[in-house]
Amino acid sequence: MKTAMKDKEAYQRILPYIEQAARDYHNGNLEKGFLHWSFSEVFIQEDFSDNDVVTHTAIDGPDDFEIDGYFIDHESKTIHLFQAKHIGPGGRLDEASMTDFWESPKRLVDPTRIVKCRNEETRRLSDEFMKYIPENYALHMVIATTGKLSPSSKDFAEAHKNVEDAILIGSSKINATIEFEAYDLSGLIELFENHLSWIGVDHPDVFIELIPERFHEIPKTFNAIEATIYAKEIVRIFKENGFRIFRLNPRGPLVNKINREMFASLQSSVYRPIFHLLNNGLSITCDSYVVEGSRLKVSNFQIVNGCQTTVTLSKASPFIDDTVLVDIKIVESSQMAPKIAETTNTQAGLKAQDFISTDPRQNELQLQFSALPEPWFYEIRRGEWTKMISLTDKQKYRRTDGTYRVMQIKDVAQAALALRGMPGEAKDHTKTIFQHKISDDDTQNHYEDVFAPLITAKQLYLSWLILIKIKAVVASENTASDYPGYGRLHSVWLTGELIRHHYGIGSGEVVPEGLAVALTNTIDDWFEPLYFIARETLREAVDSERKAKPETYSHREFFRGTRNVMREKLSVTLDFAKRFGSDPFQKLPRWRKQL
Repeated sequence: MKTAMKDKEAYQRILPYIEQAARDYHNGNLEKGFLHWSFSEVFIQEDFSDNDVVTHTAIDGPDDFEIDGYFIDHESKTIHLFQAKHIGPGGRLDEASMTDFWESPKRLVDPTRIVKCRNEETRRLSDEFMKYIPENYALHMVIATTGKLSPSSKDFAEAHKNVEDAILIGSSKINATIEFEAYDLSGLIELFENHLSWIGVDHPDVFIELIPERFHEIPKTFNAIEATIYAKEIVRIFKENGFRIFRLNPRGPLVNKINREMFASLQSSVYRPIFHLLNNGLSITCDSYVVEGSRLKVSNFQIVNGCQTTVTLSKASPFIDDTVLVDIKIVESSQMAPKIAETTNTQAGLKAQDFISTDPRQNELQLQFSALPEPWFYEIRRGEWTKMISLTDKQKYRRTDGTYRVMQIKDVAQAALALRGMPGEAKDHTKTIFQHKISDDDTQNHYEDVFAPLITAKQLYLSWLILIKIKAVVASENTASDYPGYGRLHSVWLTGELIRHHYGIGSGEVVPEGLAVALTNTIDDWFEPLYFIARETLREAVDSERKAKPETYSHREFFRGTRNVMREKLSVTLDFAKRFGSDPFQKLPRWRKQL
């Protein structure tokens, strides 16, 4: 009974997050909510937006071959497969569930099964699987459950942790490397807590014990000091200050897993003494530093490259002794942080959005969002909300139901670019949203399209709010696996086109701030009829494309672009609505275009 109560308490720890995902994206379905939440937690390092998670888990359903979610990382050449089992607290995940999931890759290459398969996502995954496995892509399989692993399940997971297995594609046997992971309730709780906040001081001032004759200063335009120090000094600083020492790190404080190879070298008596030769070290900025004998006093100590090294050293602290050293470089200039981060993080797997996290424009927008009548926390650095904001500061953004008003820069940017008329780019080329244009006629990069110098939070909030409303409707209609789910961002665009048409604003232009505020305040009045037209436009476009390409059509491919057929169908649908229904624009607020 005591164990069951512990399981129930542990489940209650994560239940609010499961319920929120279920409510916001899956019409209250807790199984889907758990799939959404656990996928996000396991793959938090990928920085998927909620919209991305919905797309990556659209396979879940009939004929899913025991696969609830998947994505392919072409940089690491890895196919990730995911399975979620939402069972009652205290329940057990048996070995049969493990085996079913383990066999799923073989189903993907079975032509007899594929011919009968009605799940579009499964068929698409099958095509990609058979294409990339022969190209030496690794396979990463993860199963997560709210229950416990039975003894035989634990044995199965351990036995299949890292294996080589032959996969038969046609008449060819392909040897594939497979990594298998299993998370039960306690494992998910541990993972979840690893993503929670480690709060430290806002302006960390630290002392570092230097090793005599192992440091030197470089007095140039920016004063700098290079040193080889005891790794335990970094462990102590991290323990005392937490993730606030990563405020200027473009990656932010987001840490999912420690670096396994680095951790293994710290466990080894052979590699510990040469750790500093195997590691790239830390790049640090500060407001100022003072050398006092063999002691270094650093004001506003900020690690701009070396987040993972720092966290791994901390996790490996039982093995850290005086033989373990680490190289550091400290530059006396916080203004240099973005450039240092950009030039020293080339191997860190940073995303394009990470490099704009210190842009003053983003800091200003964060302040503006916080000052809205209903304040929102605009997260511009990955992990910022969970690891860098204190519980006291979070209260400003707390809703009456206990959830928080938090938005991520990626979601806001996708919505804004879609509203401007580029939903395909917003959906499938998010990297370009955070890349600066290299010339005035550059149409490949979109940072200035979304974050123009005079853009305000009130304007961005409108596009975000339209996307949130569309997501809620799609979730309530339970059509996430059909065209409305794939076309969320396209619905944002079409809704924006209708708004611009009504107010005489040029196609693709930004909605002026005054109008954006008026539309935001009245969105519950006018949203439904405009969304109806947008959805019907997508239906007409999808039907037209299916007729033209009955053998090759797929939702996923169709919505990767901004199709002209959608523009054509919009005017037809709008004209039909005006002729045979009520005026869809009648509840829009009055506004006069400023000349």
